Amino acid sequence: MKPGIAAVDVGCGVLGVLHLLAERIGTRGRVVGLDREPRILEAGPGLAEQRGLDVEFVEADATASGLPADAYDLVHARTLLLKVSNPQEILAEMIRIARPGGLRALRDMGLEGVRVRATARVTQVGDFNQTFLLTIAGLVRDVIIQGANITSDEFDFHSTALRTHLATPGTLTCQPLMWQAWGQVPA
Repeated sequence: MKPGIAAVDVGCGVLGVLHLLAERIGTRGRVVGLDREPRILEAGPGLAEQRGLDVEFVEADATASGLPADAYDLVHARTLLLKVSNPQEILAEMIRIARPGGLRALRDMGLEGVRVRATARVTQVGDFNQTFLLTIAGLVRDVIIQGANITSDEFDFHSTALRTHLATPGTLTCQPLMWQAWGQVPA
């Protein structure tokens, strides 16, 4: 493991916040993106390389990451805890891999100095997040088609129409309200 600062984004999606972590940490440490979905992880290295980011990708379940204990200064999950039935198991794993004194979410897990912030990001043409959800939808296209009971042609038609709309100059979107919470493992 690289010395210095280490961070992991659990349920990283394609890049999640890995670009922000990698830019902040630079060559001083290690940044890991963890996700259980192989198709999402397949896109990660290419995007990281395009952006010149030094990021490692790990395929694993968030409840049993296989990452070393007490190894990460920051353990992050963006929207993962909203989408799962077992958030306590995931939080327990996040705490296990965090160094004492490192930062991560949620007061009820015995963390100290917990703080909370809510933000909403407005995006415009050319911003990475303007088309991020559309890109994710493309990666899980088959699952959406099956679950929504639509045809491939219908999915492609709506995806193309939305991508065209989002590329129209002056188009703004408001990302969902993001709640952030963090705290420290007691020393």
